Amino acid sequence: MKNGLREFHFPFLPHLRAHRRDDIAETTTARKLYLLSALYLSQAIPMGFIMGSLPVIMRSSGMSLKSIGFLFMLHLPWALKFFYASYVDRWYLPRLGRRRSWILPLQWLVVALFLGLSQTPPTENFVCMFGLFFAAALAMSTSDIAVDGYATDMLTPKERPWGNTIQAGSRSAGMVIGGGIPLLLYGQFQWQTICLALSIVLLFLNLPIVLHREIALQGQDSISKGAPQKGMLKLLKEPQTRRILAFLILPTAFFFLSFQMRMPLLNDLGLNTGQMGQALIWCGSPAGIAGSFLGGFLFQRLGGMRLLGWATLTALMLSFFTITLTGQSNISQWCGLVILAADNLLLGIVHVWSFTLMMKASAGPQAGTSFALYSSVFLLPPLIFAPLFGSFGDAYGFGFLYSLLTALIILGFGLASLMARRSLRGFLN
Repeated sequence: MKNGLREFHFPFLPHLRAHRRDDIAETTTARKLYLLSALYLSQAIPMGFIMGSLPVIMRSSGMSLKSIGFLFMLHLPWALKFFYASYVDRWYLPRLGRRRSWILPLQWLVVALFLGLSQTPPTENFVCMFGLFFAAALAMSTSDIAVDGYATDMLTPKERPWGNTIQAGSRSAGMVIGGGIPLLLYGQFQWQTICLALSIVLLFLNLPIVLHREIALQGQDSISKGAPQKGMLKLLKEPQTRRILAFLILPTAFFFLSFQMRMPLLNDLGLNTGQMGQALIWCGSPAGIAGSFLGGFLFQRLGGMRLLGWATLTALMLSFFTITLTGQSNISQWCGLVILAADNLLLGIVHVWSFTLMMKASAGPQAGTSFALYSSVFLLPPLIFAPLFGSFGDAYGFGFLYSLLTALIILGFGLASLMARRSLRGFLN
């Protein structure tokens, strides 16, 4: 039906009846979150494979921490998507809709790229494999501009924490499907079969957006195709934009780096790919999903700054514990389970905190462009520093690496707290 959702006829889901609507609030929260779940999960599975499975597969094959650090460069398209986000906001095919014009073809492209990846294992041709992953990341990041813009337009202010809970929960589910299960099966089925299986999963996740008719949002008629909008440089020059970006990056960038390097550390401490796959499936990813829902709940109850304080304290405790492990030659699987559970629980909370504030700052007629700017620049510092910190780990060991990261987490939180008191009090209230 026009201005509504198409009917979905999946036997395992409630019947979603399309209805006419004059206001975005008339579309139920459940319907919005269902669609967003499919969209974000189709991005989370490939990223779960890149962040969860690929570093362990490479490390178990004898590849260096520096090479693994370069995997963070696969986030480069996500970090630079703000350069062209305004075009995604402005240009589209009216027949498909403003957002579906980008989401549909790019999701199909990712499926095709994973079929190509099945023929390029990292141990045989790392450069070719990296290039295909980079192309997939570029397609997903471009699609993400449209998905985030659609989410920002659809969700009311009260729904935004739950929308970002769905986003973060999808990331954790993606770590199970893309990160944990491939590790668990890698010894038996190897690279080609796993990549083919992932491409089939992504194919089925495309069905909801294929069956969906884009909602005509309030105010959308005023955004004509190709209409001029505020440029990216102008957005970046706004003092409030720069302050919010600094506030988001300072307390989180070095936590993300510590998360990225913890998986190779656990492999060095004796956990094989099968054990780590089991750890991700049974502890890590479920804890991430729990952290996402906990983050949404606590954000509404505590507010942004108090939630950040508790998250930083937890990150520091985890970093200190990691430092104590670096002096050991091996650890038990139970210890690995606890570390991965704590890591992913905290990552889910931090994700909801970060992206809820981004969505708040992005609300408006250029939601896709603004959100792309915040989420892209947010990724740049850990992306830039990952190879450097990987080299530190190779040269000086994990003990030095995590001591440095712990000090930087403390410094970042202190600076963010100062900004919250002096220049962002109105934004955070």
